[in-house]
Amino acid sequence: MSLALRSLDESVVVSSDPVQALVTAGWLRLARSTEVGRAVLVKQFTRDGHSWTALLWRMRSGAVVAMDAVCPHRRYPMSDARLVGDAVECPIHGYRYGPTGRCLNMRRAAPARVLKVRETSGYVWLAP
Repeated sequence: MSLALRSLDESVVVSSDPVQALVTAGWLRLARSTEVGRAVLVKQFTRDGHSWTALLWRMRSGAVVAMDAVCPHRRYPMSDARLVGDAVECPIHGYRYGPTGRCLNMRRAAPARVLKVRETSGYVWLAP
């Protein structure tokens, strides 16, 4: 079976190995699937010469969510965020961001940046 993915330059990459197809298309291996659970996991990674921090967690449905680890409210780091239901709560002011990035408890708050991820072959992959 072949897997086709579009890379940033819109060329089609075809491979019979799903992991190779992801790597070729620019996806970054972010975490082992077993690392991501019902608690917030903080992962640092480098892309295009910049260092980033992401929050990862598994929703009750089993789906993995990844979000930028910076609270959009005051740009504070959310490395100590905790999971409340399927949302992460900023440790500074208590803003809660759901899996879509929308703030659930403050109506006019800016949304958090959600990162596109895919879980394949025992790993969580970050989109290019």
